[in-house]
Amino acid sequence: MKVGKISGVKLAWFLLLLGCGESGSGRRPVPTAPAQHPGASGAPGSKSGAPCRWAVHDPCGPGLYCRTYRDAPVSADAVCFAAEDSETTRLMGTVWDFTALLASRGYVPVAGAELRFAAALAAVSDVRWAWDNPLGAAMADDAGRYDLELPLTGTPLGVVATIQTHDDTLTANGVAIPLSPQPSGCAGCYGAGANVHDTFVISRDLLARFSQGLGNDSEYVRARLPLGERGGAVGIVRELTSGEPIAGARVLSRTHGKGQVRYLNEDLASFNPSATTSTGVFVIIGPSLAEGFNVELEDGSVPIQETNPAGSTPGSILLMAMNIP
Repeated sequence: MKVGKISGVKLAWFLLLLGCGESGSGRRPVPTAPAQHPGASGAPGSKSGAPCRWAVHDPCGPGLYCRTYRDAPVSADAVCFAAEDSETTRLMGTVWDFTALLASRGYVPVAGAELRFAAALAAVSDVRWAWDNPLGAAMADDAGRYDLELPLTGTPLGVVATIQTHDDTLTANGVAIPLSPQPSGCAGCYGAGANVHDTFVISRDLLARFSQGLGNDSEYVRARLPLGERGGAVGIVRELTSGEPIAGARVLSRTHGKGQVRYLNEDLASFNPSATTSTGVFVIIGPSLAEGFNVELEDGSVPIQETNPAGSTPGSILLMAMNIP
């Protein structure tokens, strides 16, 4: 695999779709969590001792969660801990600036970012309603970190973190999906912790540059521009251990959906339909609901068989990363 040197990028996993359940216009009370969970350091003896496996669906196993604030580069202290509450899912992670990654400034945390967690179909149907009626909320601390627990059982499809930037760009990041397979006798059950710990924001100016670079593409693509205003997804293929982007990779739909994938060239302004460059960055235009994608490397291998589900909703941009171990 070719690991690209940052002439512009790095990022973090999977977008989920945007899940729902409730409808209506009434605002429900929002559980708001502090940036730091009281048990963030772990209780003595609670650690299973096993490192997180970084599988898409379950990094630790039943009753355990991966205690880490980031996915890549992998942290040495990313280990599995026993859950203290079987009725909730612990959502912990860091908000990163995707625009800074492209500017070669590395992983820059976003202090003070407000995250609102939404069930999937709600955000697909009306992302602004989902922002105003979240399952829960958290504020990132000075290191961009957040940590909270929410009851998610029965939430269909998955949970996303929506984040609004200073220029009003609304981003969505997948953070949790139901267990697969589901435990016996349980419908819509989630694991003890988040599936994704890296979340991102992106600037309106960068999305406008990407949309301009796609302006001469097919009619299907052009009809779904500009990115953000008309939905879409932006992501990166990266090496899990180092966090570096991978060149020569293809992001492929495995569910025969309509999403069109384009790859950012090294000029950071144009795109190609073939494979990632040293930037590792790709965009998905017009994905079908819950369309599943995974990565084929330059040598033809598919290191992760599980698929990352994607979705798109007008008024926001989905951010994702494909982590390759």
